[in-house]
Amino acid sequence: VLTGSVVSGSRKYSGVDMTELSKAVDEWSASLPEDLSEFRTDHSVLERFLVARQLDKEQAAEMLRAHKAWRAATLPVELTAEVKAEIRKGKYFMSGKDREGRPLFVVRSGLFDPKERDLDTSVKGLVYSLEYALSLSGDPAQKFVILYDRTGFSIGKNLDRDFLKAAGAVLSDNYPERLANAYIYPCGLVLNGIWNIVKWFLDPRTRAKFEMVTSTTEARAVLGTGKVGLALGIENGAALESNVDNVQHFFKRGVRYITLTH
Repeated sequence: VLTGSVVSGSRKYSGVDMTELSKAVDEWSASLPEDLSEFRTDHSVLERFLVARQLDKEQAAEMLRAHKAWRAATLPVELTAEVKAEIRKGKYFMSGKDREGRPLFVVRSGLFDPKERDLDTSVKGLVYSLEYALSLSGDPAQKFVILYDRTGFSIGKNLDRDFLKAAGAVLSDNYPERLANAYIYPCGLVLNGIWNIVKWFLDPRTRAKFEMVTSTTEARAVLGTGKVGLALGIENGAALESNVDNVQHFFKRGVRYITLTH
């Protein structure tokens, strides 16, 4: 596990009092059971797992114990020919950093195809790519940003429910409080239906970082909360079928912007 110590004020968690959290981390560090003693000085890990379990030390210990077993069984990911081939598909990859210096992890949903993948291999490829991205930051408590690219996405071909469920469980259980922000582009008409499926694969705190917005007023309100606003739109004005009345038709169904082309 990456090691490090908490730097006061260096990270913020929505709805969490940092003074209370710092106190809880110190208390938990001093009282960790023997099988978790290796984490006593690893305050960055203790902090994230406590926040993930609403500062409940018993639940956080249970989660950390399961995480320790997972890492022992999973890491390092062996780069077999199958895992390499999965990574080369370009479905997910590290792409530099955002403006705040956080690793940017790109997910290209249009390249997913549940008929052309092995589930276990896909999850291993994701874990390897994520571990690699985090290792480059040099900060044991580094959060990352996800750009979910929906270009070329088709529900019939690319929506991989089993992978989303498996990946969501791995990320929620073993990378708590690692997600700083997630950006979804482009936001088409089908996004609302997809989000209603995907959100249940995320833990409640991660799920709460997203919010559907239907107006510029709502979008501005979201900006100061740390949440990610998701707006519904139509890519390509051809969907109006040369009938301006269809603007109102789509507006009533939640659409808030229309692009001229893809």
